[in-house]
Amino acid sequence: MLWEATLAVPYRWWGYQDNQMLGIRIGAWSRLPIEAVCVWIAVTYTTAIFFEIMKLWLASGRPAKHAFLGLKTHPKAVGRGSRHV
Repeated sequence: MLWEATLAVPYRWWGYQDNQMLGIRIGAWSRLPIEAVCVWIAVTYTTAIFFEIMKLWLASGRPAKHAFLGLKTHPKAVGRGSRHV
């Protein structure tokens, strides 16, 4: 976001179509549209959350289906293969 506000928009490397924007702009950031700021915040937040979820899943050692859907092993499947005398 900092790069976009300080280099890309002021030097006109790219811009935004005014008729497609809400019209709310941040003057201190080279009149950057509020939509651009919201997208950059959402992408940053989503990336951090995704990273943390993947880290927890890999550390759990559970299959993805069980970890993400909360599935538990069926009680009969646990005892299969072993005989109790």
